[in-house]
Amino acid sequence: MKEITDEGQADAAAADAAAADAAAADAAAADAAAAAADAAAAAAAANPDSSGFPFGLVGLLLLLLLFILLSKYAGRWSERQQQAEAEERLRKLKEARARRAEALEAEMAAFKETAEYAAQQEAAAAAAAAAAAAAAGRGVLPQHRGRISRQGVWGVETPQPCPRGLVKRQKGDKIKRRQKENEGEKRRQKKETEKETEKETDESTALFVKQQQKEKVWGPVGSQQQQQQQQQQQQLAQLEQLLQQVPQQLQRLPQQLQQLLRFRREGDIEKGNTFLPH
Repeated sequence: MKEITDEGQADAAAADAAAADAAAADAAAADAAAAAADAAAAAAAANPDSSGFPFGLVGLLLLLLLFILLSKYAGRWSERQQQAEAEERLRKLKEARARRAEALEAEMAAFKETAEYAAQQEAAAAAAAAAAAAAAGRGVLPQHRGRISRQGVWGVETPQPCPRGLVKRQKGDKIKRRQKENEGEKRRQKKETEKETEKETDESTALFVKQQQKEKVWGPVGSQQQQQQQQQQQQLAQLEQLLQQVPQQLQRLPQQLQQLLRFRREGDIEKGNTFLPH
C-alpha cells in the first residue's frame, strides 16, 4: 500500500510539472500574440496602404502569425483537457483498487484471528482433559493415549505404538500439511497479483513521462496524440480487467474458509475431540 501511495504522489508531481510547463508556454504565446497585435496596429497607423487595406503587408503577416499562435494554443488546451480527464479516471481506478486491497486484507486478518481463537480453545480443552485424567488417577495423558505404555498401564509391556493412534497422527499431519499448502498458495497468488499491478503501473508511468518529454522537444503532433490516447485506453482496459478479477477472488474466499473449517473439523473428529461445536 505504501508503494501504491508513493506512485500516486510521483504521478501527481509529474502532472503538476507538466501543467506548469504548459501554462508557461501558453503565457509566452499570449505575450507574443499581444506584441504582434501592437506591432500590427503601429504599422497600420504609420504606413496605411494606398489600396484601402488598413494593415498593409506587414500587418497581414502579423495577423497570420497571430492566427498560427491561437490555433496552437487551442490545440494544446484541448489536449490538456483530455489528458486531465484520463488522469482523473486513472486516479479513481487506483483508489478503487486500494480500497479493494484493504478490504481483502481485513478479511484475511479476521480469518486469522478466528483460526487462532479456535486453536486456543482446543489447547484449553486439551489441558482441561489432562487435568481431569490426572485427577481420576488413570495416569495416562491425552497425548499418550494412542500408545501402549512400557509400565503396563493396560497390563501389556511392549514398546510398539498402537496402530490406531499411528493412523490418527498420520491423518492429522496430512490435514496440517494441506492447510499449510493452501496458505502458501494464497500468499503466492497475492504476491503475483501485486507484482503484476506494480509492473503495469510502472510501465504506464514510464510511458507517460516519455510522451511528455517528446512533446517538450517536438511539440504535439496529431499522430502522437492518437497514439497516446490509444495507449491510455489500453491501460484503462487493463486496470478494469484487474478490478473485475478482484470480486471473483472475494467470492472464492468464503468457499476456501468453509473448506479450511471442514478440514479442521475432520481433524478434531479423528483425534477424538468431539467437545467442539460442529
